[in-house]
Amino acid sequence: MQKGCPKCGRIIDSSYEKCPYCNYDFSTMNMYFRQNETKIIEEDKYAGFIKRLIAGMIDINTVLLFISLIMILVNRSANYKIHQSLFIALPLFTLIYILYNALLEMTKWQGTIGKKLVGIEVTDEYENAETLSRALIRNVVKFLNIFTLGIGFLICAAPPEKQTLGDKITKNYVISTINFNEERTFVYGKPIKRLIAYIIDIIILTL
Repeated sequence: MQKGCPKCGRIIDSSYEKCPYCNYDFSTMNMYFRQNETKIIEEDKYAGFIKRLIAGMIDINTVLLFISLIMILVNRSANYKIHQSLFIALPLFTLIYILYNALLEMTKWQGTIGKKLVGIEVTDEYENAETLSRALIRNVVKFLNIFTLGIGFLICAAPPEKQTLGDKITKNYVISTINFNEERTFVYGKPIKRLIAYIIDIIILTL
């Protein structure tokens, strides 16, 4: 493998630490690239607003689908009116949503279905999975963001650590899952797989 000398322009073997023609020291340039590479990795490490929003929407709809199925069964047996159904559904949604997030964030996934799909996970300051108490507090605070008019969540767009109000209170971080396997190959989705995925999405939306 070869490289070019930025000083004299000669092409030399990459094993040289100094240019044999002009004695240019490559250590300065190597240090520059290492620092920039580290900076880029750190900037991309923490999950931003868009990823977290998409993951959140997936999780909300997952819980809503589950709640809807429960309410269908309840209404059939008890014949509740709309306002009575909402009185049951809203507290039930809150409870299940908090438990759904908290319990899954404690697993080896370190995140919910939505987070898994977009490639992010919740960690403590040492990048370990959350404890139950911290996970519960963090997810309860999500509902307190209603009183901050959403600002408690929107602040996750601010670098460098992109934390929401709940993250700051519990000292948690949401980071992107980084795959260092450089030999992985990318395969384009086949038409039949895309068609099946589309049909599944339509079924979920219909429900």
